[in-house]
Amino acid sequence: MSSNQYLSSKNRLFEHLQQLDNILYFPKTFIDMVKFFKNEFKFLDIFFRLQSFTHEPNLLDVTQKIQSLFRDAAVEFSELHLDNYCDFNNSVQNEIWSIKMEIKAKYSFPKISLPLSANKDGIAIPKFVTEFIHSVVENLPNLVKIDDSCSLLYVPETMEHVDVILKEVNLLHNFFCFVSERFVEPQSQHLADFFTHVLAVAGYASTFFWLYLPDLAPEEINVLLSDFLRMRIKPIQPCIREIYVNVLQSLKATIQSGWYPNIQREPAADTEASFVKIILHNLAELPANSNSSQRVALNDHLANLQEMLNLLRANIIHAPIQDLELLSVLRYIDTVIIDVGLLVYSLYKGEDEEKEDIALAEVNPAQVLDQLPGNIQHIISAGLMD
Repeated sequence: MSSNQYLSSKNRLFEHLQQLDNILYFPKTFIDMVKFFKNEFKFLDIFFRLQSFTHEPNLLDVTQKIQSLFRDAAVEFSELHLDNYCDFNNSVQNEIWSIKMEIKAKYSFPKISLPLSANKDGIAIPKFVTEFIHSVVENLPNLVKIDDSCSLLYVPETMEHVDVILKEVNLLHNFFCFVSERFVEPQSQHLADFFTHVLAVAGYASTFFWLYLPDLAPEEINVLLSDFLRMRIKPIQPCIREIYVNVLQSLKATIQSGWYPNIQREPAADTEASFVKIILHNLAELPANSNSSQRVALNDHLANLQEMLNLLRANIIHAPIQDLELLSVLRYIDTVIIDVGLLVYSLYKGEDEEKEDIALAEVNPAQVLDQLPGNIQHIISAGLMD
């Protein structure tokens, strides 16, 4: 099945499911079945789309089965009647269950190859990644429903860890939006590395919850999620932190060179405020046992830094900016918050890293802290100009 045929089958299937979901006089059991299938097919599609960038030949037969299931279901749901929905329900559920069991037996953290210079099914790669992460962020909370004790995936003992992962995926989505809106070099290797990381993390989180909740024991789920958080998302690991630092340094260099996209004030301010929220989150999550020289030197200033960042975020959100000054002010704000972001990432370095020559010489921390009050005042003044 070609990619266009799959896309056509998918669109027809979700259109039929939505039509069935909107029929008010169907029994609740029927509507529940439709909602169940909408959810399952959404995550089958997320998994399928992710596999197009992985090198896992052992999952090729699974992706072919997913394509066939979408094709057949698109036809069967269009012909579904109340008098045969029980048999149909069991049949499709069994097919989905069989595919999920096969994925479970073969699945691991995705190894993704992402050529940003190419297209995927006629869609530019940055747009593909954008649509993918948006889909995960939109559908993952509906799958997990951490506040709904009636949900089939509700396991009280795991909800704290699940909630943390959901928040981290949302923050990564915000980070992605901030970077992708501003980057004007789509073939940058640092951008490719960052996009690859976003795809892998978002794809693994969605697939993990879809496959393993609530089948695994709560203790096992909590251990796996803790490892995933520590090894793949948090800037604790040098290799993960380097991805974040490199893309920010590249973006800063691009902005300082004079290039800047023609973006609207409101979405630009939203992504700037969201990025400051990420910085505040990373500042609050700094390991308490870090003894790096930078962390020790700045320890007494962290509370003041947090206060200044909260002030900066409030003014980014609320301060009006004149159209004639828009791009210059946005460039200025971006540079300021990127420097603060690099400063906070530098505080995650361990003592051993400080002795090594690795590419994480982000910024001069003392200089960033000294200049931040003046920078914030400049931003406030720019926003209040008549």
